[in-house]
Amino acid sequence: MRRLPGLVLAFAAACATPPPPMAAPAPEAPKPAEAPPFELSAFTVKQQTLLGFTLELKGKVAKPAGATPLAWKISALGNDLASGTASVTPDAEGSFAQELKVELGADAAALAPYQKADTFEMVLDARWGEGEAALASSRAVRVRAPKIPVIEIKSVQASRNGPADLGLTYLFNIGNPNPFEVRASTLRYTALLDGKSVATGELPLGAKVPASGENLFEIPGEATANTCGKDITAMLKRAELPWGFNGTLKIGGIEVPIDLRGNVPISQ
Repeated sequence: MRRLPGLVLAFAAACATPPPPMAAPAPEAPKPAEAPPFELSAFTVKQQTLLGFTLELKGKVAKPAGATPLAWKISALGNDLASGTASVTPDAEGSFAQELKVELGADAAALAPYQKADTFEMVLDARWGEGEAALASSRAVRVRAPKIPVIEIKSVQASRNGPADLGLTYLFNIGNPNPFEVRASTLRYTALLDGKSVATGELPLGAKVPASGENLFEIPGEATANTCGKDITAMLKRAELPWGFNGTLKIGGIEVPIDLRGNVPISQ
């Protein structure tokens, strides 16, 4: 039998061809991250006043187990402002919400450290549970710094009722630079004309000053011989007289001192 060399070589070459490579195994899907056993999901301002805040804390626990103590502390600018413990019961999914009260102080002086900028940061440290098994977490929120209301006398109106009788109206204005409403409760005042008291009193204002708004009040006074003495006639012959208005205003839980000065023209 005659051999065919070319056919034998082709057959050998075909048999020597390597098999196609095997496909690489598909990568395993990443395992979902386990939820932390305790976390604070939100820390927000619910309400603000001149002296403090109502904050709302929301969180979640992986294994809710009925009412559990939540210990908390809030600080700002290196000062510990408030702390406490609340008994919190999460819902079936482990979520909970809790209101926290924070007071910056009791008077206008206590607000001074927080008024150096428009905002400042409050930091919350919280512990869920008791003893060695307690779980810790923290959050921060940036809040608006409270601003002292602006008090001014817009103008003093003078109306002559006679050679020795001048009616006066002091336009007393309260401006609120805050993004929240404040309530003005009591005004104690003395109104002056040329250094003499022409009105004094205590007014229970009981008035609201809207956020970023104003409220104007008319304070009457009278320059007569009874209030200014026997020199009233000569005093009222002058073209202009200095006025003063001093006292205190109780507003938003703080007492603001008042000491204002100006001049009023006198019609002849």
